[in-house]
Amino acid sequence: RRCRAAARNPRRAAQVGAAPGVGGYRFADRRPISRHTSRFDSQPTDVAAGRPAVRRAALIEMDPINPRTKAALDAALGHVAATAASAAARTVELLAGVASSATSGAEREAARTAQADLRRQMASFCSSFDSALREKVMQEVSPRHDPRRQLAGTNWQSLSLVDNDEVEKSLFSDRIGQTIAHECEWELLDLAAYMRALLLIGPADQERNPLRPETIGSALYAAIEAVSPEREPRKLLARELGPVMAQGMRLCYAEIMGDLKARGVQAANLTVRGVEGPGSDRV
Repeated sequence: RRCRAAARNPRRAAQVGAAPGVGGYRFADRRPISRHTSRFDSQPTDVAAGRPAVRRAALIEMDPINPRTKAALDAALGHVAATAASAAARTVELLAGVASSATSGAEREAARTAQADLRRQMASFCSSFDSALREKVMQEVSPRHDPRRQLAGTNWQSLSLVDNDEVEKSLFSDRIGQTIAHECEWELLDLAAYMRALLLIGPADQERNPLRPETIGSALYAAIEAVSPEREPRKLLARELGPVMAQGMRLCYAEIMGDLKARGVQAANLTVRGVEGPGSDRV
């Protein structure tokens, strides 16, 4: 009320100590009110963005990826994408046998639909897989990304709020990842050492490997969703494509390690973690 009264009578406002400003008056403070004023008054204000320059710089600050590292990762992603394309072509052939040996009409129809969807949209499958994989890998190698932090924040109460499609996606992605991990156990141990040397990270931990099976399984199911809108064909594609992809990833991981070695990347030494318990004092 005092501000409105001061606006109607500037002379009276000057007598009582009100300072004019944009859109009103401020009493007991003779600084003009600006539309750029914020609660960060002690920090320099970015006039164009309307927020403190310090806050804006923090939002966009990120260490760029080393060009040498980026080139090596691009080559590795190319190997994985080629393996996924070969696995998809092989799965199209296998689905013909699944349809012929089906014991029910619904299973036969799902197999034929899955085969037709994958064959017709093979280019979309490859493109979606490559895009999803690159996005996830770039998130993994981001300087501020910690995959263990995301796992620590997950609990069963949060899963109860997710719809059935998301639960199904997580279920089949994890299943594909587990199949790849089981098939490529030794290759993953060796690759973790190379990734430690390439990315200059801590101990050779498989959770820090941006090409770990969970990442590939998630990208593979994203590609399946892109080519098959129906639930039953998606399930069948995930069931048939997972083992084929796992078999191909053994050679793929070997090719990636050979490429890294040719680029001068030397595998970091693996460290043995000590544990407490009976027999832990033995070598």
